[in-house]
Amino acid sequence: MNSKNNILDDIKKLIFPEDKSSDHLMIEEKLKNGIENFVDNPNEEQAKDLYEKIKESKLIKNKENIFDRVDDLLDYEKTFKNIIPRHRDHYRHSLSVYLLGLGIYNSCKKIRSAINEDTFAESLDSAKNSFLLRWSLTACLHDSAYPLELTLKAFNQYSKGMHKKQFNNNSESGNKKKEDFFSFASIQNSLYKKFNILPIIDADGPDFYKKKDTALGLIANRLANPPQNRRIKKSLLSYETLVTYLNEELDSYLKNGRIDHGIFSAIILLNRAHELYSNAYLDKKKKASKVTIDWPTKEFYCEVVDAATAIFLHNFYKFSSLKNWFGKGFYKYNTPNPLGFLLFFCDTLCEWLREDKDDITQFRLYSETNSLKYIPSNTAKKNINKSKKFFAKDLIVFRKNSIFIKH
Repeated sequence: MNSKNNILDDIKKLIFPEDKSSDHLMIEEKLKNGIENFVDNPNEEQAKDLYEKIKESKLIKNKENIFDRVDDLLDYEKTFKNIIPRHRDHYRHSLSVYLLGLGIYNSCKKIRSAINEDTFAESLDSAKNSFLLRWSLTACLHDSAYPLELTLKAFNQYSKGMHKKQFNNNSESGNKKKEDFFSFASIQNSLYKKFNILPIIDADGPDFYKKKDTALGLIANRLANPPQNRRIKKSLLSYETLVTYLNEELDSYLKNGRIDHGIFSAIILLNRAHELYSNAYLDKKKKASKVTIDWPTKEFYCEVVDAATAIFLHNFYKFSSLKNWFGKGFYKYNTPNPLGFLLFFCDTLCEWLREDKDDITQFRLYSETNSLKYIPSNTAKKNINKSKKFFAKDLIVFRKNSIFIKH
């Protein structure tokens, strides 16, 4: 089967199943056309069109300003391609993650159920709409802070080159002492603190977001206090424990000049969305009317915070103590954040699929009776062996020449 048929005949069948059930997603026609055009020809033009279709969809419409950073990512990556030749595309990659997530949600009942239970929605239809909103934000914006990471890489690469040349000159003159290359010893905390502070939008709102006025506070609260309708046990870790840990970890990152693009992508999303939801709330309050239906405050504290939590975890989780606290060393599909697991899995799967190339067309994911089947290439198997240790066997089974995702 060639790559074109693979995309059209398999990925599309996962996103748009012929035997739809009541819990499958209902994708509106314009968005469906955008998806089909992109998977048929995943170039920059079709990627831009699909992003526009996502922003124009009924759940996102009038909230397109939240996606400001997407086009910035494209511009930065074009510039940095000449500076860091081995850097790979993330603009189209994010759409690949988006498509895989839609397909896996529709075809994997375990993941779908876990995500639908981990929501404040009160009906199946509202749960599906909640997922579409949260997943659109999560998949499209999970790498939006990559320019920060790229800037650091570019600086360090230039610095290494400069000091390598200086070291060679010193060696020729008999001085063999090697100097450390320049790097960012620390990143100004003021930049982070400016984005982290998020004043409470509605002081009279529900208890689950009262007094949580920082980005890390909102994320810690989401992990410690999931929606009450979840079937799994509430976190044994308190909000205070989690927020202290997250703050300490980020402080350490900043002091050592490290940038985790997932952490900053989450903070930037929360900061931008908070500004938009706050302005809408204040405008309506001045006019003595209810908060506009397009910008309900509850939506920010439920849907947007969950999307940001998933983004925050997708790179940080596997390096942190969270994987031991919540998953005994694994990233489980139903805890601590099902949407975060879906992002982590789709992002990882995309890395396996495109290997060391910029090719996002090799999905190689097939639907079988009781599972999804992925057949990796020999090159991809090396990447899989490095990261399969993060996945528990209750959902994903690794075999010699294939991977099965249980329905």
